Amino acid sequence: APSPVTPEVIWASTDDGRLQLTRDGGQHWDDVARHMPDLPKNAWIPFIEVSAKNAGEAFVVVNNYRQNDWGPYLYHTKDYGKKWKRLAGPKNVKGFCLSVVQDPKTPELLFLGTDQGLYYSLDYGDAWIHWPAKGLPTVPVQDMKIHPRDGDLVLGTFGRAIWILDNLEPLRALARSKSTLYDQDLAVFEPQVAVLANYVAYDGPRFVADETFKGENKPASARIPVWVSPSLFAGKLDQGSAKGKDKKAEKATVTILNDSGDTLRRFKTDVDTFFNVVNWGLDTKGVRFPSKEKPDKDTGEPGGGPVVLPGRYRVFITYKGHTDSTLLEVIDDPRTPIVSTTDREAKLTAIQTWQKSVERSAVAYDRLVDAEKTIAQVEAQLENARDSAKTDVIKQGKVLQDSISAIKEAFFTHKEIKGIQRNPDNLNALQGRALQYINAESGAPGANAQLAIAAADAKQEEITRRINTLLEGPWMAYRKAAESIPTNPFKDFDRL
Repeated sequence: APSPVTPEVIWASTDDGRLQLTRDGGQHWDDVARHMPDLPKNAWIPFIEVSAKNAGEAFVVVNNYRQNDWGPYLYHTKDYGKKWKRLAGPKNVKGFCLSVVQDPKTPELLFLGTDQGLYYSLDYGDAWIHWPAKGLPTVPVQDMKIHPRDGDLVLGTFGRAIWILDNLEPLRALARSKSTLYDQDLAVFEPQVAVLANYVAYDGPRFVADETFKGENKPASARIPVWVSPSLFAGKLDQGSAKGKDKKAEKATVTILNDSGDTLRRFKTDVDTFFNVVNWGLDTKGVRFPSKEKPDKDTGEPGGGPVVLPGRYRVFITYKGHTDSTLLEVIDDPRTPIVSTTDREAKLTAIQTWQKSVERSAVAYDRLVDAEKTIAQVEAQLENARDSAKTDVIKQGKVLQDSISAIKEAFFTHKEIKGIQRNPDNLNALQGRALQYINAESGAPGANAQLAIAAADAKQEEITRRINTLLEGPWMAYRKAAESIPTNPFKDFDRL
C-alpha cells in the first residue's frame, strides 16, 4: 500500500503477522507491527488503507480466524507506526475484520468490512454503527473503494457481488457536523451530477425470469439527498414510519429553477424521518392527458414535459414551513455524440407543439364530461314536470348520452375489460406513441416521429369534428327543448 501523497512511503504486510514500512522507496524496512497492542502472534494482515493526505497515517486490518480467533482487529496510526490505537474490538464490532476505507474528503468518516457485513464510523472509529441488513445483506465485505469522482462507496462481497452506495455526501455532512445535524429540521445536501442518460436494449432475453440475473441500474434521474428531523413527525414515531402509517401525511414540495429564476417544475413527494432521496426525472412541467379521474389537490402539476438541457439548476425543497436548497449540475451522456443547438431546438419545438395538442384533447374530453353532467342535472330538474312535457327531452338526452359515450371511447377505453387488451388506435395511445418517437431521438424528430405525430393529429381532428357536430346540432336542439319546459321544485303529496 504506497502512500498517495509520498510514493517513497510504502506499507506492506506478510502472512506471518508482520507489517513492514519503508520511507525511502524500499531501501530500508522496519517491522512496525511490534508496536500494535493485543496483536495476536502470526495473525494475517489482509488490508492496509493509507491516508490520502498524511503519509504517516494508516489503518491496518488484522484477522486471526485461521487460529480460531474470531475477534475484530483494526489498528490506526498517525506517526508511521510508532504508536497504534485499536479501533475495533469485541465490544463495538461483531465478527472478524476484512477491509477498511477512509473517506478522502471527510477523514473522520470510516467504513469497515467484516464477515458480518458493513460498519461505519462518524468519529474516526471511536464508535461503530452496523449497516442495516435491509440495505445490505449480512455478507463478508472483502474489499472496498470510494470512487474519487462520484463519491460512491463500492463494496466487493464474498457473495460474488458488487454493491454501490450512491453519494456519501449525507454521511459526510453528518460526520462534519459532529452530530449537530440532528438538531436541524430540514437539510438538503449536494447531489451528484445528473446525466441525461441514453439507454438501449441489450441482446438476450426480452423478459427477465428467475434464471436470468440482472443487476440494478442507477436510475436515470437526479437524486437529491434530504434530511428530515424526526421532530417534524411528533406524535407519529411511536406508530412506526409516518409515511407508511399516515396516508394523509403532508408531502414535501420540490421546485426546480433555471439560471434565470424561471420555475421549470414543481411537484410533491413523500418524505420520511432521517435521510431521504428525492428523485427528479429531469423533466419540466407537462400536460394532463384526457382522463376519467380528476387530478387530486395533492398531486400538483403534471410532469413529463421536455427534458432540461445541460446546465446548473437550483432545487428548493419545502416541508412543513421549512425550506432548504442546493445546486444541481446536469450533463449530457458522455457516451453519445454531441447534439447541435439547432437539433435540440427542433426537438423542443416538437414537444411543445405536442403538448398543446394534448391540452386541446383534455379540454375536448372535459367538455364531453361537462355535457354528461348537464344531462344528469336536466333530468333531475325535470323530475316533477309533466310526463307529456318531459318525455321527448328525456329521449333526446339518452340519445345524446349514447353519442357522447361513443366519442369518449375514441379517447381511451372506458368499458370494463378482462386481461390485457390495448387499443392502439385511440387518441391517448396515438399521442403517447408520438411522444415516444420524439423522445427516441436526441435531436430533431425523425421520419417515424413525423408519421406518429401526423397519425395523432389526424385522430384528434376527427374527434374534434365529431364533438363540434354534436354540440352545434343535437346538443343545441336538446338545450332549446329543455329550456322551454317550466320546472317546478315542488312535489304533489297525497293526503296520508
